[in-house]
Parts: sequence; structure tokens; C-alpha cells
Amino acid sequence: MTVSSDIVLYELIGRAEDAGKVPNFSPHVWKTKFDLAVLGIAYKPTGQSFHQIRGNLAEQTGNDKVTVPTLVDAGKTITDSWDIAEYLEDKYAKPAGKSLFGGSDGGKALAKFIEGWANTTLAADLRPLIGPKVSAVGAVSQGKGSQRRGPTAAPVPILCDWFQLESTRSGLTRSYSYLTVVYLSLDPPSTEYFLSPRKANQTRERAEELVSLLSDPSYTSPHIAAARAKLSVVESLLAWNASQGKGPWLLGDEPSHADACLWGWYAFSRLNKDTEQVWGHESLPRLGQWVKEVISKGIAKEEELY
Repeated sequence: MTVSSDIVLYELIGRAEDAGKVPNFSPHVWKTKFDLAVLGIAYKPTGQSFHQIRGNLAEQTGNDKVTVPTLVDAGKTITDSWDIAEYLEDKYAKPAGKSLFGGSDGGKALAKFIEGWANTTLAADLRPLIGPKVSAVGAVSQGKGSQRRGPTAAPVPILCDWFQLESTRSGLTRSYSYLTVVYLSLDPPSTEYFLSPRKANQTRERAEELVSLLSDPSYTSPHIAAARAKLSVVESLLAWNASQGKGPWLLGDEPSHADACLWGWYAFSRLNKDTEQVWGHESLPRLGQWVKEVISKGIAKEEELY
């Protein structure tokens, strides 16, 4: 099914001037991109920086809490990947005799489970790994919402969302309420969006502490192993499907929103090449084949990923 439409999908990028030049780096947007590709729906991807989301997009939608993905179709605006999936199901999939949920309540229930499990249980060990190891540490200047490395501005580690490092008598302990480290150069307004509310605690020293953790195998290896262990549940499901003569998707023979919910975290984790040790490990052969199927079927393109 190819749908000619004026659908617009708002995605997440680091800098406003990079719109159309760099991949989306929101796991939730990747879910919607997966669904649109499965249904063969054409759309216009529109990158938005954090600042633009809270500014232009909030004003356009009349929602000051707007997030991405946000999809606009024939004047109708839908935000949130699950809500978008339900909208696409009703407007496009069902009339074409297709389904993003396997055509059953059970398929929809599995998708909801995978969404929640991936967003919490799996993400708990993927988020701390997001961002490649770096050879030089960039400074995050306080108060001005800018990044510097040496005398000129350059891409450096940016702390997205929030992290907390606490010093104790026994040394450094890690307490993460919601950690996502994205090594991108954000535009100054987006940097200010993150740093201003937190600049009392956002120092160069703390940024360097976090970077050192990401470069320390004694820190990253347990997260890699834990993520693999959690994905063994998916491996078991794929193996069972194969034993029933079905596959290679989570619901069997056809891709669904359950796959989209898992793919979002795979695509997001590609920001750190170390996560290849998670998804491509020999202990998870069917999961590795699942990743290849997404690419080979054209649901996602290798060049669109980090």
C-alpha cells in the first residue's frame, strides 16, 4: 500500500540547521517511522530541535507539552507513538485489510507489553550506554548554554535528560533517575533548554565524570551483559515462533507495532557502537536475524541509522 498524502512527521534532531541532514535520534519517533514504512505510507520527515519542539511546534499544535513523534495528517495532529499507531491502524491499515496489531486483541496486547517492557526494563541498561566513547572530553560551560572544546565550538558530549552523580565516603556512586547521553552538538537554544534549569549542578567536572564512566569497561560491560540477558526473552519468543513454523517477527509472519516498539530502542542504541555487542551477540542469533530482516525488507535503511 502506497499512500500519497501530505502527512508530516516531526522528528528529533540536535540542531535546527541540520534538518534533513542527520538521522532522528528519538527511540519513539523510530517506532512511528517503522509503522509508516510497514504500511507504505509516504510522509514528510521534519526535524525539530529540543528548542523548536518547545517553541515552534508547541505554538503550532497549541500544546505546550508537545513531544515527538507528532504526526500531522489532513489538519489532524496526533502526538505519542502509541496514539499514532492506533490512528494509522484505523485510518489506513484496516481499510486496506492490514493491521499494525496482527488483527487481534492479543496482538495489540503484545505490542503494549513490548512497549512498556522496552521503555523501562530494557531501556534501563541501554540508556547508560548511549553515546560513543570519546578520546577528548568537552567542557560544558555553565550559565550560557554553550559547549566548548578548546578555543572554538565543536561537537562534544551533551547531557540529555538528567543524571545525578553523588560522592560518598567509599567513592563515586551512580544514581540515574533518567539517563540518556547523546554525543551530538546541540544548537545553543537547545543546550540552554537542558542546562538552564540544572546549571547549579551541571559542571565541567561532573560532565567529565560521566564521560569517564562511559569509557570504563567495568561500567559499560555490566550494562551490555544485562541488556543481552533481558533480550533473551525476545530471543525465546522468536525461537518459539520458528518452532511453530512462523516468523521472523514478534507476532509471526508479519511485522507489527510490537516490532516497532523494539526497533525504536535498537535504532536509538546505534548512537553507541558498543551496543553491537548487545544486538549482534552470538547468544541472540534470531534477534540478529530480526534486525537484518528490518533492513532487508526496506522498513528501515542502514544509511538512515547512526
